[in-house]
Amino acid sequence: MIERRFKVEPRLRSYARLITQNFKLKVLFQGEQACIGDGWMQIPPVENTEEGLSRAMYLVAHECGHDLHSQLDIKQKAAKKDKRLPHILNALEDARVEKRMIRRFEGLEDNMRVNIEEITNKWDEKMSISSQLLGGMFLMGRGFDIGMLSQDAQKILNWLEILITQASESPDSQSVLKISREILKKIDHILKDAPEKDMPEISSKAKDDMANSDFQDKDMSDFIREHFDEVKLPADYDGMDDMAQLKDENQPENETIIHPDGGSIAEYNAVLLPLRGELNYLVQHLRSLVDRKRQKKRRLGYIHSRENGVVDMKRLWKLCAGREDVFKQRRVDNRSQMITDPDSLAVYLLMDESHSMMDFDRYVRARQTAIIMGEALDILGISFAITGYTVSPRLQRILYKQFHESHKEMKARLLNMRHRTGTFTAEHIPFAVRRLEKRNERRKILIAVTDADEIESPVRLENAILDAREAGIEVIGVGINTNLMSKYYDIFIEITDIREFARQLLELLRSVLQR
Repeated sequence: MIERRFKVEPRLRSYARLITQNFKLKVLFQGEQACIGDGWMQIPPVENTEEGLSRAMYLVAHECGHDLHSQLDIKQKAAKKDKRLPHILNALEDARVEKRMIRRFEGLEDNMRVNIEEITNKWDEKMSISSQLLGGMFLMGRGFDIGMLSQDAQKILNWLEILITQASESPDSQSVLKISREILKKIDHILKDAPEKDMPEISSKAKDDMANSDFQDKDMSDFIREHFDEVKLPADYDGMDDMAQLKDENQPENETIIHPDGGSIAEYNAVLLPLRGELNYLVQHLRSLVDRKRQKKRRLGYIHSRENGVVDMKRLWKLCAGREDVFKQRRVDNRSQMITDPDSLAVYLLMDESHSMMDFDRYVRARQTAIIMGEALDILGISFAITGYTVSPRLQRILYKQFHESHKEMKARLLNMRHRTGTFTAEHIPFAVRRLEKRNERRKILIAVTDADEIESPVRLENAILDAREAGIEVIGVGINTNLMSKYYDIFIEITDIREFARQLLELLRSVLQR
C-alpha cells in the first residue's frame, strides 16, 4: 500500500513557494502534468519517498525556471519559421534557465545534478541522433559530460560548443532564439555537405537520420517528465489510503451528525436587524420574479373541441349548453412557458466551517449570509436545508435546518455557525446528495461554500460531483478568495470581497430561477 503523502506535500508546497518567491502560491497536487499559472501551480501526486520528493523537487524547479526566465510564447513563434527550431530552442532554454535558477538558489545544484545523472545514466548510442543532439545541447550548456553519446553526436556538439555555451549564458529567450537559428543553419550545412570551417565528418547513417528527422524526438524536458513519472501515483489514487476513517462511506452517517442548540430568538433578531435592509433589497427582486413564475404556472389555456385533458370542474356545466371546452392544459408558447418552477425547487446550502474561516472573520459573514439566505428562501417559499461541515477529528455535519423543519422554529440554530477544524469537502457532498435524492422536487441544487486553498483528494471531489450529476443534482461551488475547485463544478463563483457574500449568493439564486 502506498503511504499517504503528508510528508511530501508540505515540503513541496514550501519549496515551490520559496523558489517562486510567491508565498501565497496555491500548490495543487493533482492532474497528470506539472504546470504553473497565475498564482497557482499544479504538481501530480507522488510517492511519499525520498526519491519521490527529490524528483518532484527537480521537476518543480525546472518548471519554475521556465516560468521565471523564459518567454513562454517564443516556441510558437519559432515554429512558424521552421518546425525543428522550437525543439533546439527548448533544449538550449532548458540549460539556460537551470543555470539561472542555480545562481539564484545555490541549494538547487545538488538536487539537479543527482537527477540529471540518474536520467543520463539510461542514455546510450541507440537513441535517435536528434534526441542525442537535443539532450547533448542541454548537457553541454549545463557543463555535463556527453561521453555516453555516439561519436557522430559528439562531433557535431563539439563543433557547436561555442554557440551552445553562448546560449546558456544569454540574458533572455530572444537571444537564445537567435543562436538557435545559427545552430540550425550549421546543421543544414552538414546535411547539404556545404563546406564550412572545421565542419565535422559524420557517418552517412547519422546524416540520413538527421535528414529524415524533424527534431520532434525527446528533449531534456521530456526526459525530466519521464523521470518524474516513475514516482508519480496512479491517476485514480485518491490520496486517502491511511485516512480511511475520514471517507464518507466508512463512517456511520448518524455518528457524523450534530444537532446544534436552539439558540436565542432575541439574539437572532439582534443579528438580523442590521441585515434587514440588505435582505429586503435583495429579496424584493427575487419575490417579483418568483411571483411572475407562479402566475405563469397557473395560467391555463383552453382549447376548443378538446376531448381529453384535465377537467376544469368550474366549466363542467357548459356541457349542458353544448360547449366542449371543459378541459384545461398549460400553454407551451414562449410567453408563458415555465423555466424553473419555484414550487418544485430544493436548495441545499453546504457551509465550510474549517479553521481557516476565522481569517478576516469569514465565519461571521458566512453566518450572516446563511441567515439572509434562510430568510430569503423562506419568504420565497422554496424548500431548503442548511448544513455546516468540518472534520474534528472525524467528519462532522452540523444540521442547522433540515428540509422538513420549520425555518421559524430552527433559524436561531444558525447562531452556532463558527470556525472549527478541517474541511474535506469531497466527503460531505455525498451527505447532502443523499438528502436531496429523497426529495420530490423536479430540480435540486447543491451549493457548496468553502475557502479551502487546497484539495485533500481531487479524485474523490471529482467523483463526488460526478455522482451528484448522475443523480440529477446541480452542484454549484462558491469559493471565498479561492477558485482552485472551479474546474470541478457545474457553476463556480469566487467571492473576493467577503462583504458581498450574501449579495452574490442571492444573485446566484436569481440566475438559478431564470436559467
